[in-house]
Amino acid sequence: EDIPDFAKPWCVYEETSKVLDLFGERVYIYTPYYLVALNARERLLASQTINIVDGEMIAQEFNDILPVCVVLYTEDVGGLKNKIFAFIRQDDKVIDAYEMELQDTAVAKTKVVREKQAPTEKKSEGNVSRPADEPIDKKDRKKPEKGNIGQGRPDKGGGDKDKENPANTEKQEDAAAAAEPEPVFLEKTIPLLYRVQLFFYFDMRRIKLSGTASLAVNIPKERERRFNFNLSAID
Repeated sequence: EDIPDFAKPWCVYEETSKVLDLFGERVYIYTPYYLVALNARERLLASQTINIVDGEMIAQEFNDILPVCVVLYTEDVGGLKNKIFAFIRQDDKVIDAYEMELQDTAVAKTKVVREKQAPTEKKSEGNVSRPADEPIDKKDRKKPEKGNIGQGRPDKGGGDKDKENPANTEKQEDAAAAAEPEPVFLEKTIPLLYRVQLFFYFDMRRIKLSGTASLAVNIPKERERRFNFNLSAID
């Protein structure tokens, strides 16, 4: 069987989880039997002989250790290894995990956002401006055309007429608007939700093998995840 189907007897879902499948938050309780069964499965897939000695070695290696694999979803994985913690609550007793291992982090959901890009400045060609204090050469001087002498000068009255003309104001505004570059937006895909897989290790000697227990996983600024199980009902 595939691992998800193979591991169902040792899988416990979060008590408020609405989805009881691979998209739901869940834990896998690595009992000694499950550890031996996983080893036997791997040897079978590798066409190797399954024997009792290998099972005994696995059980001895994890003697008095209860590994718990947790699969959960979170929006922020920054510094997660240093801020997440777990404990098992059983009756009035609290057993903290003595070790944690972050095994895998993957993007589960993304979203597309639009970011406005800063406009790039374009240098105009063939229209180099002259510094204000640079003298104008005589050959650069242009003779005024006939009929335009004094136009636009305050003492002749031409400039005031242009300022009072609404048509000229509209043309200037249109020219200014046309000179401004249109904003450029760039679409960017960013992570929205992460799937995280962790291992927590507990001292089996502090846990009662009968009765119910509750595994709590806490991340700052997020709700507490709770997984209720009964070791006596799990192989």
